[in-house]
Amino acid sequence: MKKLTLILALAQAAVFAQTGLLGGKTGLHQQDANTLGFFHFRVGTGGTIAIDNWGYTRGALFTDQHGRTQKLDVWDARMEKGRIDGALAGNFNFAFGLRDDLDIGVSLPIYYDHAKDYSGEAIRAHMGKGGLGDLQFYAKYRTPHWFGPDYMTTAAVVDLTVPTGWRGVGIRPRHAWFLDNEGGPTYAYTANSVMLGLTGVVSVDYTKKNVPLVWNSSLGLMIGFGDASNTLVYSTGVNWLVNDYFQPFLEFSGEMRFGRRDGQLQGFPDQVQG
Repeated sequence: MKKLTLILALAQAAVFAQTGLLGGKTGLHQQDANTLGFFHFRVGTGGTIAIDNWGYTRGALFTDQHGRTQKLDVWDARMEKGRIDGALAGNFNFAFGLRDDLDIGVSLPIYYDHAKDYSGEAIRAHMGKGGLGDLQFYAKYRTPHWFGPDYMTTAAVVDLTVPTGWRGVGIRPRHAWFLDNEGGPTYAYTANSVMLGLTGVVSVDYTKKNVPLVWNSSLGLMIGFGDASNTLVYSTGVNWLVNDYFQPFLEFSGEMRFGRRDGQLQGFPDQVQG
């Protein structure tokens, strides 16, 4: 990657990769409104790591590779049951400019959970493993400049994810929409359902005013075609463009699902990143 980023607040924020982790040039969970341009393309990979146990869902149920329901409870003071010592999230991505204002792309997530479970259930079920996530296709349309200053750009993004993620591995669901809305099996690496995402993005490029900052914000909805939870996703972040190789950023993002909170959904709080 040409741009070296300084990741702030990494421990809490990294694991739950939002729809913004699609190979863009800004942030971890940010989306920007810029497009590649006609016949330009980008191929890349990226990833994050988290080591803070409290950055994950807790007190949850999961379905192991044998189809059995297991329970992890880390609300105890020492967090000994179902403790996460580290987890990875990343992807391989490709994007192509069909027009100056229209990109299409694909992203394949990869995950890994390194867990200690003193009750032994997760270890015996071999859940602390790596695996692939749900394949994600997307299209981004940079909308005409209808309003705002000339250094503001807007875009609309449509995501389609298909449930190709591995089942029966992993412990912590990577997205809030992975939670089954009807109390059925919940998997760590897949929604087990086709998902449609609709997102609006705004980018403000202050470099055009001789200020080395870019501010990106997005608001979207992930809609499940099955028992997956409909989820509101949002992010905002400021990037400091020190030079072409060093561009630190500060961002905040989250997921808020709409659905039941009884049955198996108990213990899965909505995800917020700092």
